[in-house]
Amino acid sequence: MSSLLQLLPFFDAVAKLGSFTQAANHLGVTPPAVSQNIRALEALLGVRLFNRTSRSVRLSDEGQAFYEKNRPRNGPD
Repeated sequence: MSSLLQLLPFFDAVAKLGSFTQAANHLGVTPPAVSQNIRALEALLGVRLFNRTSRSVRLSDEGQAFYEKNRPRNGPD
């Protein structure tokens, strides 16, 4: 099982880029790996972090709150 710290880069990339594919390219992994890690994070937290459609990925209300709480305080967005 992955730890929260291992899963945060996947969450951050999808939240910032708005796409599992773009996040995968940014992280140097496959889109299914991003999806699997996001599902693991959602299971760990017990909430749905993203609202997914066939064309978009957006933060859910819980995802937005998690992002605000855990985003880096220093450095660029």
